[in-house]
Amino acid sequence: IIIPHYNSPDTLKKLLDTIPSEKKDIQIIVVDDRSDDRTEELNAMRKDGKYPHVDFYRNNKGTKGPGTCRNIGIKHATGKWLIFADADDMFTEDFYSAVSEYADSDAEIVYFNAVSIRADGSAGERHKCVQHAISSYIKDKSRYNELKLMTDCVVPWAKMVSRDFVNDKHIRFGDMMVSEDVVFCIKGGISAKKIMASEKVIYCVSEGSSLTYSYDKAQIRENFSKNNRDFIWMYKYLKDNLSRDDWKMLGLNGNMRVIDAIQRDYGMINILKMIIEFE
Repeated sequence: IIIPHYNSPDTLKKLLDTIPSEKKDIQIIVVDDRSDDRTEELNAMRKDGKYPHVDFYRNNKGTKGPGTCRNIGIKHATGKWLIFADADDMFTEDFYSAVSEYADSDAEIVYFNAVSIRADGSAGERHKCVQHAISSYIKDKSRYNELKLMTDCVVPWAKMVSRDFVNDKHIRFGDMMVSEDVVFCIKGGISAKKIMASEKVIYCVSEGSSLTYSYDKAQIRENFSKNNRDFIWMYKYLKDNLSRDDWKMLGLNGNMRVIDAIQRDYGMINILKMIIEFE
């Protein structure tokens, strides 16, 4: 289990406490992204007798970000499977029993379900795309639903990825602050020859409060900008790497993104850049 961390020892403790410490077949790797706040608490965790089963590393590379930290974790991992978690999320109570069912699988990626919760305790939305893609694939394992599962679940959490597969295919996270998970998930998804999916929930994603998501226009605009960058990168990569039939079947369309940007008043210069990217 690989966890990037930055300035959040409290939530990191909560996450670690949801991972069974008595299971000897779990390797837990925490990679700190050069935290500059509350470092004494993190150092105390390293020495705390409660976490002797956790391997702590520090990102001393030239780049920062969760992608770099996850790549460091992959380098130090020794198990058959890689599982990624964010330091402000949690695993569910049934996490270990759910993933253990697939421990001996010859699949390269196993997708699981997740839930999400906001800071005010209300149900979140971040897991919905994963939930829908998994449900559709389990009901009908068509090539279309397989493609949607591999391209809609572009988050690092709630999945098991074969370490040998990742290393053999040289799949790594991007060394950037945003979209680093999209790079890993898309490259991994379309490279996999065998995937599996389970509707069991193994992960709980933290999400901003409903008030923030409803009324913070600046945050909404920034989220759209990031999602747009992710989509453009994914669009171009899939167009270049999928077969002609798969690309046509997937039906990705940049026109809808442009229309969405116009409706959101994204700015004429930004919209023109989008059009050029899709061309």
